[in-house]
Amino acid sequence: MAGDVERLRGSTVIVKGHTDIYALVDRMNRGERGVVQRYWLEKLTGAGIDVLVVAVSGDTEAHLNGAQRPLHGALELWDFFLRELAAVAPAVSIVRTKGDLPEAPQPGRLRIVLALEGGRPLEQNLAHLRNFYRLGMRVLGMSHDLRNELVDGRREGRTGGGLSRFGRAVVKEANRLGILLDVSHISDPGFVHVVEASDQPVVASHANSRAVFDHPRNFTDEHLKLLAGKGGVLGLIYIPRFIGRQHTPIDGLVAHLEHVVEVAGIQHVAVTDLGTDRDEIRMFEGAGWPYERIAQVLAERPKDIDDREQLGRLIAALLARGYSEADIGLVLGGNVRRVLAQVLPAAEVAP
Repeated sequence: MAGDVERLRGSTVIVKGHTDIYALVDRMNRGERGVVQRYWLEKLTGAGIDVLVVAVSGDTEAHLNGAQRPLHGALELWDFFLRELAAVAPAVSIVRTKGDLPEAPQPGRLRIVLALEGGRPLEQNLAHLRNFYRLGMRVLGMSHDLRNELVDGRREGRTGGGLSRFGRAVVKEANRLGILLDVSHISDPGFVHVVEASDQPVVASHANSRAVFDHPRNFTDEHLKLLAGKGGVLGLIYIPRFIGRQHTPIDGLVAHLEHVVEVAGIQHVAVTDLGTDRDEIRMFEGAGWPYERIAQVLAERPKDIDDREQLGRLIAALLARGYSEADIGLVLGGNVRRVLAQVLPAAEVAP
């Protein structure tokens, strides 16, 4: 079994479909530079991760490094992260077109897909969407739990609100440019509106099945069918409060996966968010709202397991349940890679 796990890890393009840069930003604030090289590169490539989707900034105070002006805060973090990536080129490169996606694993190389996790930094102006595209953004999370100018978030469920007129314009412009839309944090009506309005597949990069565990951040079977009908993917997340506490975390994650496979098909599920950065937990503890809530969520993950160990356990669990190597490859990266290749431009679009 151990040999099969390592062979699969070495022969599969693995996509980690969501991560944040909170801990890197904290180190930047304390004067450190070279943090991608020092804290990310060896850890991620050593785990076998080939493509990483990174939320550089977004809706919340944490996503904006405390800035009160969303666009300014986002651009400051974009500048920081692009400078960090330039320092580790060519080992790390930015995915701008579908041709930048790897066809096969390349040990020691990491491709980064830049994302915005929430539309507040757009400040109700499509020009800012196009400028973020010019800076390399290829994934847009529509909201981060609360209402913004695009859509109601997951925590606004009692309003019944969904996609705004500006949000619909953003969907259409994102489709034109080749930006993948992420519906992870938005309201139930917003989910339906975005999927129906989009001409391209969308993803929910870090959520689970509500039928397996009833949590508002998880999605219903009807949501899963809509997502699959548009060719999209649900990326499962390794956080116990979204998995349910009736299982061990890996068994619970597999239970969610098997339900999504039954409802939507193996082509529409992935495991995209496994590891936790211990530095993120230490950074947020005692820092006040909204940081203590983030620390609490992150701290629920086992503290002795990193991406490499988690991936090994997941592969072993799927092999033990009879999943084929081809299907495991889809779950680890093939499905998300397929959607990225469908949505991203063949060549950069003139905004």
